[in-house]
Amino acid sequence: MTATQPELGLNTLTEKDYNQFSEAEQAILRLLSDNQWHPAQEIIDASGQREGLRRLRSLRKKGYEIQSTAGPGREWRYRLGRITNPANLTAA
Repeated sequence: MTATQPELGLNTLTEKDYNQFSEAEQAILRLLSDNQWHPAQEIIDASGQREGLRRLRSLRKKGYEIQSTAGPGREWRYRLGRITNPANLTAA
């Protein structure tokens, strides 16, 4: 693992798991690894794609708990919970 690859929750990503993620998914994991709330636009910007929030859904399918809450106004915010099913990391 390099310094830019997050270690999340009680489980740690292996090099193989992390390398199977798209660049956008890796960027989102790096952003969310601070366990702070991030507005949707920040996630979109970090992913480098207009479809940044779609990458959140793909991370959920890979076993990550992505929490969401309504922020000020109509803006949604997101943060990383934990890996809920680490077996999905290599199966995805």
